[in-house]
Amino acid sequence: MENFKDVETKYALYLEKRNKSYLLSKSKDLSKLMESLAKRLGFTADEVVVSQIIGLLLNVGRVEKEVNKLKEKDTQLVAIDYLFKNQNHIADFLYEKDYDDYIRNAIYYSNKDYLPKDKDPVTIKFIKLTQDATILFSFYEKGTNEELVFDGNVSGEVKEVFDKEQNIPENLVVTSSDQILCDLSQIFLLHYEESIDLLVENDYLGLYLGMIEVSKDNEEEYQKYVDQIYAKVKRGI
Repeated sequence: MENFKDVETKYALYLEKRNKSYLLSKSKDLSKLMESLAKRLGFTADEVVVSQIIGLLLNVGRVEKEVNKLKEKDTQLVAIDYLFKNQNHIADFLYEKDYDDYIRNAIYYSNKDYLPKDKDPVTIKFIKLTQDATILFSFYEKGTNEELVFDGNVSGEVKEVFDKEQNIPENLVVTSSDQILCDLSQIFLLHYEESIDLLVENDYLGLYLGMIEVSKDNEEEYQKYVDQIYAKVKRGI
């Protein structure tokens, strides 16, 4: 299996050429989270390295979309096109081909709220890992970068989906309060108990909730949603 440090160096050069070096730290943090979760799940040494590589490359779609001013909304489709289809730039990062399918599927499904039905168990394992790590990292990222406001204006459909403990689709989001519940509902998608453990140990959820401003008039309603989330966390998968 390729040395991860070599891949990391090539990725850093890739970002530098595109004037996106500021994304390197974020990519490394996500890669470390992938590594930590993979080890907890008992992945083999080679699979842990593949997990690190997946985490590192998850921002490729965002980079290519911004640099080339592409209109495609799904950044992971952009990543797949750049890395694996006609352009085949995955070879710019690693020479090993045995894991290409795992990397391609994990990147493509990383931002999806479902699992494919036609993939082998190892591929599904990588997809689940990547989906969980992406969710955890989103709480960390938003909890350190965004300030949100809960004003109690929750759309009916959003409330209904949240009460069922299902993921809220982005197309239902109308208000800032909807967005907060949409973010929180991602916890209902987590696949692994180990992901819940990392969520708690690293206080990702606490970081996110700490950035939310709530007026006194809406504190009771807001706390109800927070309590539901913490009940899910306590209950586990």
